[in-house]
Amino acid sequence: MIKYLKFGLVFLMAVLTFSLTACSEKVSSLYPGYVDSDNVFEIKTADEINELKSSTDLIYVFYADNDDFTSCETISIVNEQAKQFNVDVIYYLDAKEYNVSKEERKNLQTLLGINDASFLPSLFVLSNNQVLFDLSRKSVREDYLNDEDSSVNYQRVCGYIFRELPSLN
Repeated sequence: MIKYLKFGLVFLMAVLTFSLTACSEKVSSLYPGYVDSDNVFEIKTADEINELKSSTDLIYVFYADNDDFTSCETISIVNEQAKQFNVDVIYYLDAKEYNVSKEERKNLQTLLGINDASFLPSLFVLSNNQVLFDLSRKSVREDYLNDEDSSVNYQRVCGYIFRELPSLN
């Protein structure tokens, strides 16, 4: 009996270890060549993020699609900036799950309180059931555009949300 109990505990520990490792490496498998397994991203569903947003901590969300070129280029910038500013975790929300139909995008917008679930890639900062930063909002995005080509300067965005926003909260 004890032999089976020991086997069961060892098996359970192996499964938990594998599960935790698989979760932390999943973003790197979605973006090979852009982020390695030592990244700050943790994949969450919209429902899981919705549960977290009541926290008084800042909840960082990167909303992207690995089939989108700009998402691929941006994830490495966000990862490096987060490490530079000692951000432990950014929740990765896979846009493929929510960007299928207008109704699904609207549901996501309502659930998280964000403006435009069709804008990719996007960054959101949530805390106390409020959206403190929403890059999908055009008026916010305009503050972070590059002069040359009107694309979003994600390094400037990260500088604000990782360095300045925490001191304002």
